Amino acid sequence: MFPTDEINEEGVYAVEMTKNGYEVHIVLDDFVPCKDHRPAFSSANGNELWVLLLEKAWAKLHGSYDRIISGQAHETLRDLTGAPAYEYIVADMEAKNMFNKID
Repeated sequence: MFPTDEINEEGVYAVEMTKNGYEVHIVLDDFVPCKDHRPAFSSANGNELWVLLLEKAWAKLHGSYDRIISGQAHETLRDLTGAPAYEYIVADMEAKNMFNKID
């Protein structure tokens, strides 16, 4: 999703995503919204920047951070990978047989 794995001294990055079946190249800076000196939304494991950049690119793809609040996992995966993604809603009794439905 990142065309390069090099750190950009200018703080400008590109991310490749998919929207409505089309590949989209998103250019963004490395400024992220913070609250109390910490990232306001997602957080990384240590000094990793890619998590914050990926979330920012996904927010930019949809117009704002507000528009991705409570995003559905299958919609996110579709945008990130370009592959079809589905949501299965199952009752408690069906949960045991869930993997039989996924082939």
